[in-house]
Amino acid sequence: MTDEERKLLQYLKEVSAPQLLKDMSGGKVLGADLRAVGKLRIYRLPDDAINVLLYCAKLNMNTPDYRDVYKTAARWRRLRVKNAEEAFELAKKEYSLDQQNK
Repeated sequence: MTDEERKLLQYLKEVSAPQLLKDMSGGKVLGADLRAVGKLRIYRLPDDAINVLLYCAKLNMNTPDYRDVYKTAARWRRLRVKNAEEAFELAKKEYSLDQQNK
């Protein structure tokens, strides 16, 4: 893991999900994004893992399709993701596989 990735991971561990969305959107958070945060809590992932998921979704799409985000959350729940580090490594792996399949 690079220093930049470590810094990002530390940020994702410390920030709240609404603040993360606010930071990523330049200060304006959509109601749909806040509702998605609430729905993601249903999957009982740790808050820092939810932040990793939100960060990746917002980074990879201008307007994320939250159905895909929920599917990823369900998969991570089945895999028993316990923290941001596991979520981050899994997200990198999934992104890498997705890029290979394109």
